[in-house]
Amino acid sequence: MMMARSSCLIVGLMTLGGVVGCGGATAETPATDAASTPATAASAGPVATPPPSRRTVTPDPARTISFQLPSKNIFCNGSGRDGGAARCDIVEKSYPLPAELDCSGTEGGGNSGTTLVVLATGPGKWGCPTDSAMWLGAPVLAYGSSRRMGEVSCSSSQLGVKCENADGHGFFMSKTRAYVY
Repeated sequence: MMMARSSCLIVGLMTLGGVVGCGGATAETPATDAASTPATAASAGPVATPPPSRRTVTPDPARTISFQLPSKNIFCNGSGRDGGAARCDIVEKSYPLPAELDCSGTEGGGNSGTTLVVLATGPGKWGCPTDSAMWLGAPVLAYGSSRRMGEVSCSSSQLGVKCENADGHGFFMSKTRAYVY
């Protein structure tokens, strides 16, 4: 579920320039030209309040949280939904892929070796997604800072990103190495 929501958010933001929402969003009413709409007593009723700005950040642990490292090489997103989850994708890597990773059954082969995921419980996992967590507009998580998504916490350092759940399981990703534990 987290992957589908994240995909919708990322694809939507990239295609519509940031004016999008997933699940429950409604289309805005098109603006009318005042010159083409005659003023009548019937149209002089109460004016609808415009929707709140889409840039307004409301603390909600179930929403998708996105960030990128200052290197702009690692992009992550996650959610506090269902206890928490985090996913990170890397743009450029020089590490070898683990022998057990097989994305051949994934449509298009997937992004083999570029994605790591950790849920609220259990070990981190390699992913074979057909989408990406990369969003160039994601806020930068400064080195030495961390972000919590439910029971999952991700920390940014000059070495890379480490995401871990409350059980002590997770993953580490950098340009030169990546592993799950």
